[in-house]
Amino acid sequence: MAEKRAVSSTIYVGRPDLIELGDDVDYEEIDEALGAAAASATEITILGGFYSVGPLVSLCCKVKKSKRKTCRIKIAVGLEASAMIPRTWEDMRQLRRDLLNSGFLDVTVAIVDRAPVHFHTKLFRFLHTTRPVWFVGSANPGSERHELMVRLSGRHEALSDYVAAVFHKAVDVKEKPPAIEIGTLRDFFLAGILCHKPPVQRLFTFDAFNFDVHQREVLATALAGSSGVNHASPKTQGFGFNLRSPLTFEGEDPLAAESPKGRIQFRPYSVDTALGWWMPKFFAQEIKSKVRNDEEARERRLTEIGDALRSTPLKAKRPCEPLSSPTSNRWKSSSISTRSRPARLPAAISSSNASSRRG
Repeated sequence: MAEKRAVSSTIYVGRPDLIELGDDVDYEEIDEALGAAAASATEITILGGFYSVGPLVSLCCKVKKSKRKTCRIKIAVGLEASAMIPRTWEDMRQLRRDLLNSGFLDVTVAIVDRAPVHFHTKLFRFLHTTRPVWFVGSANPGSERHELMVRLSGRHEALSDYVAAVFHKAVDVKEKPPAIEIGTLRDFFLAGILCHKPPVQRLFTFDAFNFDVHQREVLATALAGSSGVNHASPKTQGFGFNLRSPLTFEGEDPLAAESPKGRIQFRPYSVDTALGWWMPKFFAQEIKSKVRNDEEARERRLTEIGDALRSTPLKAKRPCEPLSSPTSNRWKSSSISTRSRPARLPAAISSSNASSRRG
C-alpha cells in the first residue's frame, strides 16, 4: 500500500514584512521551519539556483554535533555564468571544507552546468530515518528576499527521481572545473572587474568621442568653473583643489609633462564605463601583482631605513645638573668673588661716565 503524502496547510514565507498577511493566514518563517526540520535530520538534500555559503553551513549545523557523523549532506547549486566558474568552484569547495570541519563525514557538493539553460530549482529535503519532509518553492539557500514555499511530508517518487537526475548531471566540486567559454556579452563583462567605482553612477562618459588634449582641457575648465570652487580640478575626486592651476610659469610648465614616478597606471588596461573603470581579470591580476611587488619593495626600503636609524649612534647630551651640585656651588662662589672686585666697564661707558663727572 502506497504511503500517504500530505501537503501542509501552513505556508512558509521569507521576509513576510514585505506584504501584509492577516492574522487569519496560517504561515511560518521559512528560516525557522528549515532549521527545525534540519535539527533531527539523518540526511539533508538541498538544491538551489543560487547560493550563500554562510547560511548553508548554518542550516546544516542545526544538526546536533553528536549526530553529524551519521548525517549525510548533499548540495547542488546552479552556475550563474561561464565566467563565474572559478569563483563558484572556490566557494563550493570552501563549503565542503566547512561542513567536514563541522563534523559531517559524508558530504557531497556539486554544481549544475548552465548549458543549455540556468539551473533554477529551489528544493530542500530532510530525511528523518525513513520519512522525508520536502520544502519546494522560490527560496534559494540563504535568500534574504521575500520568498514562498510549501511543505510536503512523506515519500514522493517523482521528486526523488528528479533529485537523483540532478546529481547525475551535476559535477562534483572534487573534480576539475570545466574551461571558461565566453559566449555572451554578459559573460564577457563578468570576466572582468571594476577597478575604480565612482561614488555616483554616471549617465554617460566622454571616451566614446575623439577628443584631443586641448578639447579635454576646455571641458575640464568648463566643469571646474561651474563647481564654484577656485582652482577646482574635475580630475580630482570631489573636485578637489588643484595645486598646479594657481601657479604661473614662465615659458613651459615644468609639471605639465611630468608623470608620477613609481605609480602604476591602470587606465591603459581598462575601459571607462558609466559604472566605473572596467578591466579584464587577466590585466587585473597583472596590476595586482605589480602593486604587491611595489608594496613589498617599499616595505623593504622602509625597513632598511628603520634599521639604519636604529644602528646609528646618537651623541649623548649633557644632562642638566641640580642647583645643589658642587658645580653650582663653585658658580656661586665665583659670582661672589666677582662682585667683591671692581667691575671692568667697556671703554665707551667708562669715558662717558668720566665726562659726566667732569661736567
